[in-house]
Amino acid sequence: MSSDNDNISCIENQGKVKEIPNKLGIHALVWTGGWSHEECRKAISLSKETGYDIIEIPALDPSKIDVAYTKMTLQEFQMKATVSLGLSFDADINNEDETIVK
Repeated sequence: MSSDNDNISCIENQGKVKEIPNKLGIHALVWTGGWSHEECRKAISLSKETGYDIIEIPALDPSKIDVAYTKMTLQEFQMKATVSLGLSFDADINNEDETIVK
């Protein structure tokens, strides 16, 4: 079943209790302001050290993310990741104005 450090939620379905892992994540900007190799390692290692399972990587400039290095570092620390990209109002993909969406 689960270890004492696992974040577990339980649900009951038709009289049976099922454990569901409740993974917790943190945004990398809590630890650092960019995503260089040094910042990547710092953010991932501190996230793991403080008990998080997932790190949200800011794609402030997607072309500057070293995907291979990030993947290797995530594997080293047994972490999972999500990536976020904050868009300005000029790039809002939900806007009904087709000139903005393009």
